[in-house]
Amino acid sequence: MHMRRMIRLSAPLIVAAAIGTVLPAGVAQAATGPVASDFNGDGYRDVAIPAPHAAVGNLSAAGAVVVLYGSASGVSASRRAVITQNSPGVPGTAAAWDRFGSSVSAADLDGDGFSDLVVGTPWEDWDGYRNAGTVTVLWGSKSGLTSGINLYTPGSGEHAYGEDVAATSLGGKPVVLVGGKDSLLRYTGPFRRTGQVGNRQVVEVSGRQVTLGDLNKDGTAESVVVTGHVQGLGGGLVYVDPHKTSDPANDLPMSAARGGMPAIGDVNGDGHNDVVLGHPSEPETAGDTANIGGRISIWYGSAQGIGVSTTPVQLSQSSAGIPGVNEKGDRFGSSVAVADLDRDGKAEIIIGAPGEDIAEATDAGSVTVIPGIASHKPGAGAYNLTQGTPGIPGTSATGDQFGSTLSAADVTKDGRPELFIGAVGQGALWSLPGGAHGPTPSGSTLISADSVGLKAGEWFSGEGVPAK
Repeated sequence: MHMRRMIRLSAPLIVAAAIGTVLPAGVAQAATGPVASDFNGDGYRDVAIPAPHAAVGNLSAAGAVVVLYGSASGVSASRRAVITQNSPGVPGTAAAWDRFGSSVSAADLDGDGFSDLVVGTPWEDWDGYRNAGTVTVLWGSKSGLTSGINLYTPGSGEHAYGEDVAATSLGGKPVVLVGGKDSLLRYTGPFRRTGQVGNRQVVEVSGRQVTLGDLNKDGTAESVVVTGHVQGLGGGLVYVDPHKTSDPANDLPMSAARGGMPAIGDVNGDGHNDVVLGHPSEPETAGDTANIGGRISIWYGSAQGIGVSTTPVQLSQSSAGIPGVNEKGDRFGSSVAVADLDRDGKAEIIIGAPGEDIAEATDAGSVTVIPGIASHKPGAGAYNLTQGTPGIPGTSATGDQFGSTLSAADVTKDGRPELFIGAVGQGALWSLPGGAHGPTPSGSTLISADSVGLKAGEWFSGEGVPAK
């Protein structure tokens, strides 16, 4: 591989935010964590939470999606829908280990004014092939998500289509991008409730994380793809619009860590979006103590985008101003969100470290918030959030993995984004209310798996559930 070829676009390179964060115009939500969008058209954002581990009857890990419908007081377990492949109007039939809900994304695909939900089921058998994967579109309506279709996915092998999904309707041009183990699917509109789509394209690049966003302000959405692990890089590769090149394997834009989510936002307030990548994996180079426990890298944008000579700023828990200490297994950067939480024009970087030990509690997990700053040296004023933070319900316990997922969205329409923190091990979601200077632990609420009819180990995407 020719590692000197780092960027193949001359236009600005911007990676779309993940995990349902507050997004700039023209950026899609793509997530294995919660996403927020208005599915019932009442003016309040609803939160869709993947639950691929959920059992349906006696069918282990058949999978579900939990939708918490929003209101002026936020979301709660009392206004919810739990959707499975056995729900009325949902195509298909629940089966053990299919993992319906492994990924979700939202956009108004049919142009009726209601947001639609795209759901990945990567381990579903299809067309006679094991683990081919399927993708479902659940249509928004005044009654919420009550009907849907399956997009056609070629069942020619164990592709695991739906490992991640992304959707956008930027400029009235709907696009759905579907990640798989060895290739991608790209659908373009128009999308019809009868199942027709404008076009479907197979792209021969693996896509463990995918997203969509307008990278060059031309009003159309570019595809951003993170592959699986590549030996020697400590992670995968990031491609931009691989469907536009005949040999995407020759293009190596920049490396990203396996399992880390890309996010975007204007971190330094200069008017140009910046790229933040999580690197939770341990370094492959012996003696690389600076990167033990994970890190993030920030690629600052400019009018010319991010060129081959751009050097990212790397931050870890050993960096100046960042609380904590680098420790093996922290997985700092497993989840990343970028959002202007305090509305000062400079976006905060929110980082999950689900492997962080808290006192004697192994893998209890923590979240670090780094304030946006008008320089290339963020870190000042950074603070940690844990279940030990006053105002946040609960107690840090072994295996909770607090910070496994992160989201930021204004679900109460007060102009102040709420911060959502998930814990895979505990099976819980915390909502921190928006305040004048960002989310406040005081007044936080906890929504547990059992409050929505699930078991702790069934909620959220995460590792630990094998394929069939």
